[in-house]
Amino acid sequence: FKIKDLGLYYYFIGVRIIRDRENRTISLIQDAYVNKVLKRFKISNYKASKTLLD
Repeated sequence: FKIKDLGLYYYFIGVRIIRDRENRTISLIQDAYVNKVLKRFKISNYKASKTLLD
């Protein structure tokens, strides 16, 4: 089958993609999903925290 280059992705299936070529890292960020869940459960007072992968 043929493969078509669609260029760089910045957003895919609800996940924001940040690529840092200099540090050779890729970050997958789900802030849109988290904000949707917070809004659904009417949570406005929250404190962000790091995950094990941060």
